[in-house]
Amino acid sequence: MKRFFSPLIFFAVCALFAEPADFKAQLKLADKGNADACMFIGKCYYNGMFNTPVNIIKAVKYLEIAAKGGYSSGMYNLGMIYYYAEGGVAQNKVEGVRLFYEAAKKGHPMAFDELKKAAEEGDSEALCGLGFCYMTGLGGAPKDPAKALDAWQKAADKDSARAYLSLGLAAAQGFGMPQDLTKAVEYWQKAGEYPDALRNLARCYEEGLGGLKKDPSKAAALMKRAKDIEKSLKKAK
Repeated sequence: MKRFFSPLIFFAVCALFAEPADFKAQLKLADKGNADACMFIGKCYYNGMFNTPVNIIKAVKYLEIAAKGGYSSGMYNLGMIYYYAEGGVAQNKVEGVRLFYEAAKKGHPMAFDELKKAAEEGDSEALCGLGFCYMTGLGGAPKDPAKALDAWQKAADKDSARAYLSLGLAAAQGFGMPQDLTKAVEYWQKAGEYPDALRNLARCYEEGLGGLKKDPSKAAALMKRAKDIEKSLKKAK
């Protein structure tokens, strides 16, 4: 079980919360939805800090709030819990990979390591996230467009719509390959019903780019389709 807590933050927290009364005060704040307190309490339950019994179920409750509050460590720990089914929590690799990706985007280096592991197992979403990290250098990844394209191509070979979107963006902007709008359009067409790909195709129809004839009505239809898909996805959550 891999856990992460910055030494500087750890010692600062120790100074602030060494007394049981402080833990109780933070617990009250956490129960009111305070993200800072939730991060602290979640860590206590996850790592057993300050004589707190390890309780992964309780940790999830508070780490979820901390993650929504923008804490990359909360995202990473939740990812570990879901991906590896820690503490009796039902395994959810899809959610685990999503959380690793979100944490890596915020610069969490250990989240990037977990993305790499999941990608090595052939997880297409992990491959997409890994490609993003290599393209941007986030999460401590070495900036390497060639590795990014390789990761996206491997995901595309598994018919990942998100990978086709990313390859299309790389072709459109000339990242790691010669700029080629016609190739970008081909990738976005392969992305099928992926909303962002539909929007990009709509813009190409609006301007007559990438080998597509200018067609405002088709552009409008694609934009509407993208919105409808996103609405249905939100309802399904």
